[in-house]
Amino acid sequence: MRNDSQQWKQYPKYKNSGVEWLGMIPDGWNIFKLKRMAEINISNVDKKTELNQEKVLLCNYVDVYYNDYITNKLNFLEATATKEQKKRFELKKGDVLLTKDSETWDDIAIPACVETDLDNVLCGYHLAHIRPHPNKLYSKYLFRAISASGLKEQFWVAANGVTRFGLSKSSITNALFPLPPFSEQEKIAQFLDKETTKIDNLINKKQRLIELLQEKRTALISHAVTKGLNPDVPMKYSGVEWLGMIPESWVVSKAKLISSIFVPQRNKPDLNTVDGVRWITMENLISPSINLSLSGYFVSQSALLQAGSKVLPKECIIASCVGNFGIASVNLIPVVINQQLQAYIPNKQKIDIWFFRYFITSSKIYFELVATSTTLVYVNQTSFGELPTVLPPLAEQEKIAEYLDIQTQKIDNLINKTQTSIEYLKEYRTALISAAVTGKIDVREEV
Repeated sequence: MRNDSQQWKQYPKYKNSGVEWLGMIPDGWNIFKLKRMAEINISNVDKKTELNQEKVLLCNYVDVYYNDYITNKLNFLEATATKEQKKRFELKKGDVLLTKDSETWDDIAIPACVETDLDNVLCGYHLAHIRPHPNKLYSKYLFRAISASGLKEQFWVAANGVTRFGLSKSSITNALFPLPPFSEQEKIAQFLDKETTKIDNLINKKQRLIELLQEKRTALISHAVTKGLNPDVPMKYSGVEWLGMIPESWVVSKAKLISSIFVPQRNKPDLNTVDGVRWITMENLISPSINLSLSGYFVSQSALLQAGSKVLPKECIIASCVGNFGIASVNLIPVVINQQLQAYIPNKQKIDIWFFRYFITSSKIYFELVATSTTLVYVNQTSFGELPTVLPPLAEQEKIAEYLDIQTQKIDNLINKTQTSIEYLKEYRTALISAAVTGKIDVREEV
């Protein structure tokens, strides 16, 4: 992958494409409608099993959405199909599959390329099956062209719908693409395979770094709130298996003895976007604290009275009680919380709220052990109160919380910096594909 200071060269000569939104293309290239260069069919093979049909495997929407290339390593769905459907939709090397329906318009026209003949594997429902004409349209070039910024938008514009969007067959068949000579299509595809592989490898390494940093963050918090900051203090067994050893001067209590458990009312109040008491859901627990700068919904005084909602006073620890445990925030303002949350109203003479928050985030294992499952994995009020809680001296709690504030901020800064670099690489990847398939750069000598 080149540095920003290195420039890909351009073609020696350009001409007007005749398509306003495409602009100039290299001399020797043409513009084509997809139907002139490929056979296109909309799949009608669904995942149902019919007794009078033949057993097949189905490449479905998710397979295409999450994979650039369709191979025999994927776990395809079992289904049935007619002989005619098998003849029309069985996957062959070089086929291009396209998502044609989605709940959001920007998930329309996600392509994938079939790497090899896949016997008895059919293109599934909600997909378009495209088979390029041999020696005219190179499948991997088409795959890249469909996903290119500046070309894929024509599908978004053509998509119809309000709550669900879909592409008609005609909007696919009439899609316009630049067409280099066939040998040049091959070189462009080879170049993009090589360069995107480099970029993807870099992205994977950075994503792995983020995972390691998140693991380090979790371990740091867990160690600090259960072992303290001084590695030389005498230790004792806590009496709680998942807590293990704790400093000798610490005691183990229960959350209900150092706080009150707050459970919201069952009735959801009417919400508004103007004024009232802030309405808090699990999605709002993304930062250590909740304050006035938070955007979202409010509950008016009249709505509070009508629903019988209780207001949680400020400086409590709000925690998830459904599904994803170990998420917690301190509310710096009064709030109303929804049914997926409960809260601890701490006795500040016994526990520092910020230390308590860190301890709750490190207690995921406890909540998972006591959770009950019906339709949702849930921790009830009693189990919330039974949480074994370590109690260092109050001054030590404050020091631990201050230490964790500093150290977790350092890790968070590294995570954010790495995430920003990943977004840059993704943007560069998108721009490179677009530049290559529209002829903005000449890559013929790069492979």
